Amino acid sequence: MATPAQMAQLSQLLGQTVGGNTEAMKAGEQQLRQAEIQPGFGLMLLELLRSASVDPTTRQAGAIFFKNYIIRQWTVQGAGGGITAPDRQAIKQHLLSLMLQAPKQVQVQLARGLEEISITDYPAEWQSLLPEMVQHLKTSQDMSVLKGTMETAHTVFLKFRSQARSDDLLREIKYTVEGFQETHLAVFTAACQRVLGGSLPADQP
Repeated sequence: MATPAQMAQLSQLLGQTVGGNTEAMKAGEQQLRQAEIQPGFGLMLLELLRSASVDPTTRQAGAIFFKNYIIRQWTVQGAGGGITAPDRQAIKQHLLSLMLQAPKQVQVQLARGLEEISITDYPAEWQSLLPEMVQHLKTSQDMSVLKGTMETAHTVFLKFRSQARSDDLLREIKYTVEGFQETHLAVFTAACQRVLGGSLPADQP
């Protein structure tokens, strides 16, 4: 876990990237880019994003940086950078739950990072993702969580459309359908009943 001093420095650098001073913004970005190749950086960034006490602008800057960090580093291997195996596992372990609890402007950026990871890792290297989505759908009564989970599922499963037919693809689709279809139908049925009963709240912006 990061020390308070490390968290304060990370928050300061992120705030610097959106502070309006061009030179300071470039310097902050450069320092963050240097730090992102260090083990534990992604987890420290997620820890900051989890904190409601962080300034909203800084938090959003952190979410944007996390998304770009994943895009830059997730598929990199070797001495040139990349994310260590333990960090990759921990990021996947915490990302969905954090995303579903985050403010909308943060959630959007984390969702993009999750999508990027899922393209290469789901399902073989991210076997916990489908059960975790199903668990959220089965246990939550919060419409924002249900909506966020369904949107995440749509984003993750969308990759199947662009892949060439193969035995591996069919196995992945079979795994996904068998693991998701029952819960998907139950959530859809419950939502229809709430609409018909007039108990479904207005959509949130």
